[in-house]
Amino acid sequence: MKILVTFLTPLLLFTSCNKKEAQKDPIRPVITETVGLISKAPPLYFSGFSKSEKFINASFRVGGKIEKIPIKVGESIEKGQLIAKLDDTDYQLEVQDAKASFEKAEAEARKASAQYRRIKNLYESESASRDELDTYRATNEAAKATSNTNQSRLELATKKLSYTTLYADEPYCEVSAKNAEIQENVEAGQTVAVLSCGKKLEVEIAVPETTIADIYEGQVVTIFFNALPNKQFDGIVREVGISSSGGTTFPVTVALTKKYPELRSGMAVKVKIQGKDIPYGGPVIVVPIDAVGEDLSGNFVYVFVAKDKDMGIAKKVPVTIGEITPGGFVILDGIAKGDEVIIAGIRYLRDGKEVKRLDKAYSMKRKS
Repeated sequence: MKILVTFLTPLLLFTSCNKKEAQKDPIRPVITETVGLISKAPPLYFSGFSKSEKFINASFRVGGKIEKIPIKVGESIEKGQLIAKLDDTDYQLEVQDAKASFEKAEAEARKASAQYRRIKNLYESESASRDELDTYRATNEAAKATSNTNQSRLELATKKLSYTTLYADEPYCEVSAKNAEIQENVEAGQTVAVLSCGKKLEVEIAVPETTIADIYEGQVVTIFFNALPNKQFDGIVREVGISSSGGTTFPVTVALTKKYPELRSGMAVKVKIQGKDIPYGGPVIVVPIDAVGEDLSGNFVYVFVAKDKDMGIAKKVPVTIGEITPGGFVILDGIAKGDEVIIAGIRYLRDGKEVKRLDKAYSMKRKS
């Protein structure tokens, strides 16, 4: 028995040590940020795309077979330039038929008018009866009505003939899409081509509901086009949507202040909107929302206390928070300028826990 106890004692001690080593807390990686005083919230960035001031779905007001469509996608067209033309043979025949009917009705109206004047003169000289006068008056009026009807028919046929030719009605247009070809039959109202018109481009972005209150008409913004990474363009907020465009975002339209020949409709963009002034009348400390925790004692943050290079401990510090801004919570009390606050990974921390600061490349630095 003594031999067995002697053998088991080292084994138990070895097993106990292994359990303690296995139960030792892992060192948590964290992201930190050195806080400073700021007077403005960080700028806001929104993705979107460029578009023309006006999109026109060009279509005929009558149907028929396309005879000409000389436009090409991407080309610029001027006001009055031909977009497409229908085969107008049937419409020409309709005009000729309406014209012949009108000329005939007009001749009949002239004849009836002359007869009515003659009978009227005879009636006034008591050489014709009242019944004859009334008969010729009615015939004259009926002939005039028929003539007017045929005139309207001719005018309508002439208009329909003119509708077989489609011209650009707006200046400064580009052909964005061509939806028909020669010999293709189209109906009235069917889109033949899509035109992007206007001197300046616009940009459309979607703004979250949490930020839409900070956007207003006339606000000056900066626009970056992905295709031109080394350039920035001035813009101004032209329209702020009053209803959601789906989900929790609102449409906002930004107009470029000038015309830039290198820009095109449909380009991907980012719009930078300067953050608003921070409240409380002066520079304050702002930390990201994810950096602030809350327990029964109130709000707190973890401050990184360095021990050796990127190793340190997480120190739990009670804080008093103020208003929430697009950059995070305003901190009224508890930390000071220069403190290194842990801004990611606080969920798994406790006061005094050993942590490792990630490389600065992972840090979400913001301008003070």
